[in-house]
Amino acid sequence: MMHLKQIQSYVDQGLVEQAEQALDNLLELGPKNTEAMKLRALLFERSGRFMQESKMWERIGHIDSEDQDYLRYLERRQSEERERFYFTDELPDGGRRFLAYPRGVVYSATAALLGCLFFLVYARTSSAADPRNQAATLTVFALCVLAPWVAIGISWLRSIKSVSVDANGIQVSLRFRDVTIAWKDVSNAWIVHQFGPANPQLALVLVPRDAGAKTISIDLMQETTAIRARSHFVRDVEKHMKDLTPVRLGDIFEQHLKGREIISV
Repeated sequence: MMHLKQIQSYVDQGLVEQAEQALDNLLELGPKNTEAMKLRALLFERSGRFMQESKMWERIGHIDSEDQDYLRYLERRQSEERERFYFTDELPDGGRRFLAYPRGVVYSATAALLGCLFFLVYARTSSAADPRNQAATLTVFALCVLAPWVAIGISWLRSIKSVSVDANGIQVSLRFRDVTIAWKDVSNAWIVHQFGPANPQLALVLVPRDAGAKTISIDLMQETTAIRARSHFVRDVEKHMKDLTPVRLGDIFEQHLKGREIISV
């Protein structure tokens, strides 16, 4: 029987199926092994199976309600409930609009603020009026002030405003246009994941029947997604796409995604 360190090495290598099978075997022999259950919950979360993740943490809570990891999970769940209240709107037809969090704009704005502060300190402490220092001052101004503001503009143009889910389909609202795909026109719906320390990914991918139509890929990684209350978002999509399936990116790219135009948000 494998130990948790060996199973964790499977996860680090991206060998998800082997890790899940080993964890299931371990939990059959020790159903109260909370460390194994935590790793199983992590695999559920990293593959977008949020309902299974929630049930696993509930099992952990029944065993040890004071477990620090369990308490941190509860805090995350409460945060998602607040996000659902503040960052989503109910639509007239019964659907829901998820307002996007402009993560890239926030990061760029933070860099711009720090850059402006640095330039002000530099200008006050250097002899900026000296003609010999003017070229350096202009260079610092361009790098620390102008460049971050350009990055803000680019991030804003590339960011999305919202994603709406209703009985008819899903609509991604970009800055100057909307991209809509009806459920009846979707040939495949996946929660695509990629494990491992190098470039981990988690995204909702909707592939249209028409090969010439745009495939929609919505980032669901907790650290990078623009979607607030992402577990609620996935749950709403599952109401209309019953066969929403978690798959590895490598298993579908060559056959279904290569050569298609993909809108990634």
